[in-house]
Amino acid sequence: MAIIGTMIANKYEILKLIGKGGMSEVYLAIDQNLSKQWAVKEIKKRAWDKNNQIVIQSAIAEANMIKKLDHPCGSLSKGYL
Repeated sequence: MAIIGTMIANKYEILKLIGKGGMSEVYLAIDQNLSKQWAVKEIKKRAWDKNNQIVIQSAIAEANMIKKLDHPCGSLSKGYL
């Protein structure tokens, strides 16, 4: 679980939790260099899946879906840490 106020990669400050589900939590963060807000998704590890294959496959499927999104208000930027 990310901690509010902490920095990720010396770039993104976690501001607040904005959503959560069975496999992940999503936080609002701000890029300290660009003063731009981003959503940061933290994927939970599952103790019963030692290699985390289910989580990895789900993350890859989601990333592939996001790559296909198009929106008239702007583009989505995807980054993985």
